[in-house]
Amino acid sequence: MNCNMCCGCGGRAARAPAALPAVYELMAGDKAVSTVTKPQMRGLLNSSIKRNLTISLTLAAITGVAFKQLVGNERKKRYAEFYRNYDAEKEFEEMKKKGLFQSC
Repeated sequence: MNCNMCCGCGGRAARAPAALPAVYELMAGDKAVSTVTKPQMRGLLNSSIKRNLTISLTLAAITGVAFKQLVGNERKKRYAEFYRNYDAEKEFEEMKKKGLFQSC
């Protein structure tokens, strides 16, 4: 093992102990030791866009359903109640008495 010191290690890379791999083999067989996963180097932008798009579409759907249930259905009930009791002729006569129409 010859080190030409191009990496700035001062020759330490050439003097690495030979027993080191055996220690790692023993530790790797142990259940308590976990290996660190490699970082994702390719497709990181695509995977993050896919994840963010999925999350945003799910939240938008949940918000839409909640708005329909909490606001839309209540609004429909109020409109139905209003038009159930609404008398257009009575309203017309009241506006006519107040002089809101120029043609009547």
